[in-house]
Amino acid sequence: MFSGENEGERRNTINLGIGQRYLVEDQRAIAGINAFFDYEDSSKHKRASL
Repeated sequence: MFSGENEGERRNTINLGIGQRYLVEDQRAIAGINAFFDYEDSSKHKRASL
């Protein structure tokens, strides 16, 4: 799980996310799933994904 807050020169952002990775049975590939939410305070932009 990850959460963070970043204050740059011109914008404040908040990021929240969680994810899980799995090694495939033959151990030759990795599969996974994640979800996140980003919010930029100055412009009120929101972004999310599953």
